[in-house]
Amino acid sequence: MKESAQAALSLLRARAEALGIDAEAFKDTDIHVHVPAGAIPRMGPRPALRCSLALASLFTNRRVRSNVGMTGEITLRGLVLPIGGLKEKVSRRCGRVWMP
Repeated sequence: MKESAQAALSLLRARAEALGIDAEAFKDTDIHVHVPAGAIPRMGPRPALRCSLALASLFTNRRVRSNVGMTGEITLRGLVLPIGGLKEKVSRRCGRVWMP
């Protein structure tokens, strides 16, 4: 999780201008990511996608839409990698699901 949060912050710093974030905001802000002891540890880049969105929301002062779900991995260049078997994963958990 720590590595994911660091990758998310690095990506946000690199894209600050495109997101309309003042570079000085990073110098004046202390960011602490807390993972409770009971949390399930995640390996690899998966949490970085959600951390990136949360930090971007924080620094741009724009809310994330409540009807958006995320899954997948993010690269250090900010590309979201596709996942396979989404329809099967969702249908196992939710029953019948409509997918376009």
